[in-house]
Amino acid sequence: MRRFVTHIKTYPRPLFRSYTIQNATSEALSPQKQGFLYEEESISVLNNKYSFNVAKVDLVGASGDRGIDFKGVFQTDRMVPVIGQCKREKKPVSIKIVRELEGTLSQYAPVDVFTGVLVSFSGFSKQAKRHASQSNYPLILTVMRDDALIDWILNEKSRQAVGPNLFTAVQRSTNDMKKLLFLLQKDDKYEPLVSTDVNNKEL
Repeated sequence: MRRFVTHIKTYPRPLFRSYTIQNATSEALSPQKQGFLYEEESISVLNNKYSFNVAKVDLVGASGDRGIDFKGVFQTDRMVPVIGQCKREKKPVSIKIVRELEGTLSQYAPVDVFTGVLVSFSGFSKQAKRHASQSNYPLILTVMRDDALIDWILNEKSRQAVGPNLFTAVQRSTNDMKKLLFLLQKDDKYEPLVSTDVNNKEL
């Protein structure tokens, strides 16, 4: 179950703006182009706003990572190696995609050395969520739109990986747009999780 913190301080928006698909005319872009732009946007948002340090797989020189878009680390109060996929589709991500990510994770030894991250534009089907929640692999399902994460679902294995001190808080803007903030609990205080410069080339 996700834990939420209320009555938190609103922190300034980082001095960063990525190119968003929403700023382009979707009808003028092929599905392949939309997928490529969403992948670029997702990696930028994760790195600049959510304490990830990931790179495109073709930039880190990985081979045999079928269907993986990025690889690196998620820095909480521990370093969590991650591999992930980005899905910019009209329909919610299906259980098939979750199973494919599990298949990729199974190639690594030990099997929980990496946490799998699925970033979706249109959310996840009920079957995909149910399967991920029961998976023996550490999985994170997240929804990203408008330069922000708006949903974040962890199964038991991924909760163990990121540690017990990571919390999510919901922040809403004046136009009622939702985005998530990550907070770390230190003693009795909650501090915003900020991006750090982590070398991921060895992963």
